[in-house]
Amino acid sequence: MLTGSNIVVQQDNGNGNFAGINVEVRDDKKILLKNVGLFNGTRNYNVYLTTDPIRAFNFKISSNQLTGDCYGYEINELTIENIPSSADNGYYKIVVD
Repeated sequence: MLTGSNIVVQQDNGNGNFAGINVEVRDDKKILLKNVGLFNGTRNYNVYLTTDPIRAFNFKISSNQLTGDCYGYEINELTIENIPSSADNGYYKIVVD
């Protein structure tokens, strides 16, 4: 069973620099990544599951700032690499065996 302490998410800032992303595991077993997608453009992320065995995968988010009367950002595309995944009703399911 995954917990917040064995899920490490890092934003790739380029040039070998990474920023940690806060992870929350909810009671319904969904994982919330805090403050991702709050930018214009594309960013890459690395995920490490520090279980036995350790697993790693990447994902990429493309987003843009909303225009008009609303303030915020919209995620246009999320691409998950190196692990089985599927999208369903606004959530992404990642299969970890």
